[in-house]
Amino acid sequence: MFSRLALGAAMFALPAAASAQAAQPKPCITPAQNEAVTAYVMPSLATEMARKCAPSLGTNAYLTVNAQRLSQEWQAGADKAWPTARTVVTELANLPLAPGSSGDAFAKMVLAPALAGKIAFEMDAQACSVTDRLLEQLEPLPARNLAAVLALALEVGSQQAGQAQLPFRVCRD
Repeated sequence: MFSRLALGAAMFALPAAASAQAAQPKPCITPAQNEAVTAYVMPSLATEMARKCAPSLGTNAYLTVNAQRLSQEWQAGADKAWPTARTVVTELANLPLAPGSSGDAFAKMVLAPALAGKIAFEMDAQACSVTDRLLEQLEPLPARNLAAVLALALEVGSQQAGQAQLPFRVCRD
C-alpha cells in the first residue's frame, strides 16, 4: 500500500515539471508537507480503495464496510491540510494556485480523487488484503496520527531505490 501511496503522490508532478526536474536533483518536501499531502488524500483514498478492493475483499471486509465513515471522519483533517498540500502542488508542478482562487477551489476538489483513483487502480488483491488488515489495526488512531504514520511510510518508501518515479524526496531540516 505504501509504495502505491508513493506512486500516487508522484501524480502531483505534471509531465512538464517531471521533464524539467530530470536533469536536476529532486526537490525536497518537509515531513510536515508530506503529512499534509497524505492527510489531504486520505478521505478520497478510503472510498477509492473500497471501490477497487470490494470484489476481492468481499462485502464484509473492514475496508468495504467502513470506507464511507472513515472518509467522513478524515475530511476535516483533509480540509485543514489543504493549504500546505496546495503549497506542495504549487512547488512540484509549478502551478500558480492562489488561495481562494477558482483554480485553487478546482484543484482542491479534483486532486485528491485523482490521486486516490490512481493509487487504487494500481492495487492488486494482495495489496487490498494488506490495506484492509492495516486499516483495521490503525483506524483507532486519530486521523492526524494515522496521516503521520502513512506519511512516515511514504517517506521511507521515497528513499528506496525502486521509487525513482517520485518527483520529490522527503528531507529533514
